[in-house]
Amino acid sequence: MDFEITDNINEKDSEIIFKGLLEYNLERIEDKNPMDLGISLHDETGRTVAGLIGSTHGN
Repeated sequence: MDFEITDNINEKDSEIIFKGLLEYNLERIEDKNPMDLGISLHDETGRTVAGLIGSTHGN
């Protein structure tokens, strides 16, 4: 096996990884109703300078 870190993700690899993660997670979550989740970092003036967005699943 080879381990690779890249900043150039090809579409085929992205689809394979996403499909695998989705199948794995859907088999294990109890509540299949996602909720939005956001984390943001603001500077001293209140301007958003970084963050993460996604959704949560489960209980």
